[in-house]
Parts: sequence; structure tokens; C-alpha cells
Amino acid sequence: MIKELPEKYRTAIQLSEIDNRSQKEVAAQEGISLSGAKSRVQRGRGLLKEMLHECCEFEINNKNQIISYDQKDKKGCKHC
Repeated sequence: MIKELPEKYRTAIQLSEIDNRSQKEVAAQEGISLSGAKSRVQRGRGLLKEMLHECCEFEINNKNQIISYDQKDKKGCKHC
């Protein structure tokens, strides 16, 4: 699903979440302000969340952790 994000959000998510870089490092690498990097990461996370919720139903425990999930449409979704 990350591959489907617009490039600026995809890059921010890739660097911060997958490559485990700080948002300050993301800002430096992308040549943007720290607040700009934070916004991109936050927006990218939000877009990913929307995609996930389009495809799946989640069961969440009292600690706000996903404990199970099921696809909404067994034929698959446009993101999976």
C-alpha cells in the first residue's frame, strides 16, 4: 500500500517508518522544514489508515492494538 501513496508521502513514510529515520533526518534529506516532514509523515499515515480500513475490518483490544482482522471483500481490494 505504501507504493500507492503520492510520492512525497511515500518517501516520508519509507524513510521514517521503514528505514527508521527521525523526522528531522527526513526533513534534511527531502530539503523541507521539520514541520513539513512531520506533516508529510502524519498525512501519509492517515492515507495508509484509510486504505487499510477500505480493505479490512479490524478487532482492536483495550490497549488499542490490532488483535485480528478480516478482509471486507473476499475477492480482494484495490489496494491489496
